[in-house]
Amino acid sequence: MSSCCLLSKFWLLYLESDISMRVCIYDVVNSAELNDSELASYLADIYHESANHKYPRVSE
Repeated sequence: MSSCCLLSKFWLLYLESDISMRVCIYDVVNSAELNDSELASYLADIYHESANHKYPRVSE
């Protein structure tokens, strides 16, 4: 599962582990101009091929 938070100029993406630790994802660049729903659509488009039974979708 990945999550994100908005800083003043850009979104930060994190991968959440089974032990509730977050690992920052640095290789995806997002604009702060995207709203929540636009960002969710953008991430779903990027990560849909990585989906599996354990992680079926990208979520906030």
